[in-house]
Amino acid sequence: MFNTRVDTFDAARFRDIFSLYADGGHTLQEIGTRYGISKQRVHAIIKKYASREEHAYLAHKRKVHDAARQRAIEIATDLLKVKVSQRMVSLTTGLSFKQVQNIAKKLKEEQAS
Repeated sequence: MFNTRVDTFDAARFRDIFSLYADGGHTLQEIGTRYGISKQRVHAIIKKYASREEHAYLAHKRKVHDAARQRAIEIATDLLKVKVSQRMVSLTTGLSFKQVQNIAKKLKEEQAS
């Protein structure tokens, strides 16, 4: 059934939610915690109320973010090949230490085979 009270709340909060999410500084979980709703509900609100241009903007941001992340992985791989410590690679690239460990593990497997 259609709940107008919930939809009114969602529509009123959409601008705030969208601006927090679009600036890239907040995750869906953080936004949900701020407004007392689940991250799935935050995603549903964005999906429901965002205009075509806003959806295009978010898609572009994701594409740019994915490209930057891929470049960081390439840089990390190159640094690990020349024996830079995993901790320094993590600090330099902005990747988590766990991600750097996984890259190093893959490099060792490639070198072993």
